[in-house]
Amino acid sequence: MKSTLLFIGLVFIVLACNNSAKEPDIKTPPDSNQSDNNTFENPRTYVRKYALWEYQYDSISGRSTPVKLRSVNKDTLSAKKIVAIVNKTWPNVQVTHLRTSKDTIYLSIPKSDVLTQQMGTLGADEFMISTTYSFTELNGIRYVSFDFQPGDHANPGVYSRNYWIKHR
Repeated sequence: MKSTLLFIGLVFIVLACNNSAKEPDIKTPPDSNQSDNNTFENPRTYVRKYALWEYQYDSISGRSTPVKLRSVNKDTLSAKKIVAIVNKTWPNVQVTHLRTSKDTIYLSIPKSDVLTQQMGTLGADEFMISTTYSFTELNGIRYVSFDFQPGDHANPGVYSRNYWIKHR
C-alpha cells in the first residue's frame, strides 16, 4: 500500500514539475459554459490549470496535504466565481451553490455518482478537500455543507479546514 502511494506521489510530482503552462488569472474565472474537451488531458494538469487548492502527496513526509496553488483577492472573490472554478476543475463533479448562511456555504452535487463511486477514495478526498479549502477562501466562510447521495468514497456533511487537518 505504501509503495503504491509513493508511486502515485512520484507521478504527481513529475507531472507538477513538467507543467509549464501559464496559470489563468483568478480574477477572470473560466467560463463554465465554454466547451472544453479534456478527455485526453492529464487530470493532474487539468486540476492545476484551474484550481485554487490541490491535495498533494509529499514523498518526504509520506502524507498528503492541501497546497494553495495561487493567491486570491478575497475582496473580489465570490461564491459564483468559486463554483465556476470548481466546476471547471472537476468537469465530472459539478457543484451548485444553494445558499450562504452566516459562516457556512451550502452546496449540492446533484449527480454525485462519479464522486462517490468512480473516483476512488484518493480522488474523492482531493475533490472534497480542495473544494472545502476553495470555498473557505470567501470572507467569513468557515464551513462547507455538501448535499449529495452518500457512496463508497465520499459522504455528505459539513466540513471545515480543521476537519481535514484532524482526520488526515
